[in-house]
Amino acid sequence: MNLLDRIKLGPWLLVLIFFSCETNDEGLEIKIHSNTRVDYLELNLKTTSLIIDSLRTDENESPFYEPRVVVGNYEDDLLGNLSATAYVEFAYVGGSQVWSSLNFDSLIFKLKRDQTLSNDSQPGEKLLLFPIKGEIYSEVVYLSSFNIERDSLPVDTLIVNKQENQNLSRQPGLADYIFSVLGEDTLRLGFVSQLAITSMAETKSLLTFDMLSDSTEFSLYMSDDSLNAFRADFRFTGTHFSEVNRDRSTAVFGQPDDLDTVSVSDEFTIINPLHGVTTLVDMEPFVDFIQNNQNIVINKAEMEIDIDTSAGNPLEQIRYYYFRENSGIRGEGVLDDPLNTLMLTNDGYLTGQRRILVGAADSINYMNDITIFTQIFISKYEEEAEFLTEKLVLTSDRFIDLYETRVNSVKFKIYYTSLN
Repeated sequence: MNLLDRIKLGPWLLVLIFFSCETNDEGLEIKIHSNTRVDYLELNLKTTSLIIDSLRTDENESPFYEPRVVVGNYEDDLLGNLSATAYVEFAYVGGSQVWSSLNFDSLIFKLKRDQTLSNDSQPGEKLLLFPIKGEIYSEVVYLSSFNIERDSLPVDTLIVNKQENQNLSRQPGLADYIFSVLGEDTLRLGFVSQLAITSMAETKSLLTFDMLSDSTEFSLYMSDDSLNAFRADFRFTGTHFSEVNRDRSTAVFGQPDDLDTVSVSDEFTIINPLHGVTTLVDMEPFVDFIQNNQNIVINKAEMEIDIDTSAGNPLEQIRYYYFRENSGIRGEGVLDDPLNTLMLTNDGYLTGQRRILVGAADSINYMNDITIFTQIFISKYEEEAEFLTEKLVLTSDRFIDLYETRVNSVKFKIYYTSLN
């Protein structure tokens, strides 16, 4: 059963039969070819900041795809303090079949740094590599609260290069660790190992790394007594997750529980996935409107989210999840029941495909055409006396994101025609 099979269209069918639909670069519009009056409604929707502690941080297939990990520490005056550790898996992928009796020459360990958030005007830090005592599994969903026990001492230290977005190690520690795992065997295809990457306690920066980037380089250089050179190449497999610890003892809202609403500022609400703070939008004004206005057709509807960019970079993209008081949002519903989980694109509703609506930030706002969502919202109430949702949660389109959006206001703009 696809999405369209589950939609009771009701008076929406009249639109498809009697009126023409057109699409343009700005989205879908329904044009009524008669003298019928088109009315305009603009609603200001109330927003509050909401605590959602669950944060998925593992890499998986779309729509849960996160190639990034996060490492470091950061102090936030409003939201509290963060510390993060990455757990990653790497595998031997080619080059020489080296063995432990060879002489170590050098190790190049290069990662693509994606984002940086720092309390220091010149961010830079040392990263520590620890062997882990457990195992990371590719099929498991990892939330930010999960951790794996690691050894008490690191096997190597990596220096973050401020200019080159890379880490370089010339020490034999990681090489020694690889050969301690290998034992007397020869390094060959099929060799896999896992590490925890963390930072020094005094570090004041958070860094994200794209573990699947083509810029990643992990190579071991060795030689024998005759000075013959050997090189072994490794790649990160994509099996990874990030542990994120939140210390809210210094936050402006104290120590709230999951799904509590909090006050961050009188001027704005916040969407910050790492801190577990997001924005809740109350649809009550629209609910009241459709309860008092039956048999209407939506010509066009837009949601405009005004944002404050003075405090830094906003999230590049956001999603619009449905919110339920007892259970919050259902991330897994994107796979098995997207129609009742989050907003889709107009085309997604029309084609019955899982095409998630994504709001892209420009200089002042996120703007989305939500015409068909709005019509389905109305039709569901008229047919079943139920609402798709009475509140929306605005979340980042990415699990691991150091940016933050400050929401000033949310407007719901609707052009509609009454069929009575």
